[in-house]
Amino acid sequence: MWRMAFIWLCLAVSCPLAEAQIVSVQREEPRPFGYFVGDLITLEVFVAVDSGYLIDPASLPKAGPVAYWLDLRSVSVDDLGGNPRQWRLRLAYQNFYVALDVRRMTIPGFDLIFKSGENSAKASVAPWSFSVSPLREILPTANDPVDFLRADIAPAPVSLGASRRALLILSSVSALMLGLVAFDRSWPPFRRPQARPFALAARRLGRMRRDGSTDQFRAALRTMHQSIDVAAGRRVLAEDLESFLAEHPDYRAEAESFTRFYRASHRIFFASDETGAERLLPPTELVSFSQRLAKLERAAA
Repeated sequence: MWRMAFIWLCLAVSCPLAEAQIVSVQREEPRPFGYFVGDLITLEVFVAVDSGYLIDPASLPKAGPVAYWLDLRSVSVDDLGGNPRQWRLRLAYQNFYVALDVRRMTIPGFDLIFKSGENSAKASVAPWSFSVSPLREILPTANDPVDFLRADIAPAPVSLGASRRALLILSSVSALMLGLVAFDRSWPPFRRPQARPFALAARRLGRMRRDGSTDQFRAALRTMHQSIDVAAGRRVLAEDLESFLAEHPDYRAEAESFTRFYRASHRIFFASDETGAERLLPPTELVSFSQRLAKLERAAA
């Protein structure tokens, strides 16, 4: 008899405990009243167990319909650690009960299983009750049927004076800035007329006094040099004549006159041979040359 008792005592000491110690089961609850159809209800459950025990995922509530009027939308589990070990379970329910009066509803409880090897323990979460309310009363107390449907609130008039003034000022500033940009970029109507250097030279040579002085002839040659440079966009010398005519083929018909002009210019400015220069290109021929260039320039524009 004593031998059998000693054997059972040894087995009890050598074998692990069959159940874990559930230290505590706490629940953080929202307000238990004031819920309507479609509202979400979130419950948080905190379970403290001995260290080394893990929650069994199979024991967790499954998301989906719980009752015809209640759905479990989501379930999440957090291991908060500590000693004893803290577990937090967050459940989000949605109420679909269409209440006609204030009604007390109950979310059913459930069990959570914690395991450590072959040992297991059960933590029971109690049911939770809350009150649902109707969206409207069943029999409204209204003396006048018009009270059932009230008219919309009339829109209040809004003054647009400040907005109009701001729009006018900003439009004026924008138009001014656009005008300045158009003037700077020579957009219409500020487009400057295209310069015609040969027409200008022809007018200047036509206004010169024909007194036969050398200074007048020199001035006429300088005017023609300036008009050729402006037309070319660069300084044109005698050796640049071929490239100038290649770039401006409209004046190639006057190639011989250009050659005589540069020869006369070379004689009067570098050889001081006024007589030879005027014999090679008489002043009247110089004026005629400028007028022919002006006609070619106008035709090419």
